Amino acid sequence: MLHFEDISAIECMNLSEIDLSDRCFCFRFFSEPPHIFIDSVKRFGILYPPVVRAKGDSYQIVDGFRRIEAANVCGIDTIHCRRCKGSLTDADLFFPALSIFLSSGQPHIADQAAILYRASKLLANDIIIDVILPILGYPSSPKVLARLLPLAEMDKELGSALIGEKINHDMALSLMELDPQERKQLVSLFLYYNYSQSKQREIFEHLKDICKKENRSLKDVLPELGWEGDMEDISSYETPLNLRLKKENENRLFRHSGEGWNPGFSNETPMNLRFTKGDENAQKGFSGENKVASGEAFRQRLKERRFPTLTGLENEWKKRIKSLRLPPSISLKPPPYFEGGKYRLSLSFKDIKGFREEMAKLDALEKDDAWIKLFTK
Repeated sequence: MLHFEDISAIECMNLSEIDLSDRCFCFRFFSEPPHIFIDSVKRFGILYPPVVRAKGDSYQIVDGFRRIEAANVCGIDTIHCRRCKGSLTDADLFFPALSIFLSSGQPHIADQAAILYRASKLLANDIIIDVILPILGYPSSPKVLARLLPLAEMDKELGSALIGEKINHDMALSLMELDPQERKQLVSLFLYYNYSQSKQREIFEHLKDICKKENRSLKDVLPELGWEGDMEDISSYETPLNLRLKKENENRLFRHSGEGWNPGFSNETPMNLRFTKGDENAQKGFSGENKVASGEAFRQRLKERRFPTLTGLENEWKKRIKSLRLPPSISLKPPPYFEGGKYRLSLSFKDIKGFREEMAKLDALEKDDAWIKLFTK
């Protein structure tokens, strides 16, 4: 176990001595530093020294991957680090490295999957289940491990959507069943129309059933339903994560743009240019209500494709109801799936006078041929 006294004082090291390819203790799903992180290192340097340890002819990163990679992107040759003393194995360092990482807060579920993946390369399965899962806030259960671990294999598009809170964990696991191109198409569909989680599940199940019945691939069926879109830059979507990063960037611009000091912090940073691009993308194609209507139209086409008989009955029912010209105060619902059962009639009124008026309307409907045909097959 690593203790505080086993870590040296701050030392200056050449960045070339540090092995950036060794990801043993990289506990983030996305280890690449965001643009705002790079801007900070460029302006102020690395404020909190990373921890490294000697391994072979180079140094292995124990903590501070994004800081070191940001320094590398910025072209910095030397950085200040703290070095682990003594001879320690990767397994010896795993829990201290994890403790340092978790000290910054509860990790996202994608990062938790990355932690479990790294642990699976070093530790026995029972240690992962009995020790690491509880540390992450989960019960000691092989089933929990089986649910989380596959997320470590997500591609960039799916991982970004999960971290950006546009899809949930269960949907991410379902999408992992698809081949990469089909997964990419479906993620892009969900994000473009900003479908809710329940609608995503509905669409996924419809498509899964259609492909099975027709013995066809998802990439063949989607264009026929009117979707040929591909994955756009995830940063263009207004996910909670992107909005938070945008707000942080705006705050920094505001703080450092006064007349007293402005260290060349241009508005045209990569982060700002990304959000400008996002605004431009939002103006293309459907927008506002038209986009919502287009998304609902896609769902309807999907439903018709999966349940042609049912949707035919529903459309015929709507036509007959429309021909009746029922007042807003009267509504009539057919039996579920038109499979026998009872119809559901509802009236709305304010008082006894209103009730009598509605009953009179029903008496008139009873003599209407269109009303009678409504209940005949």
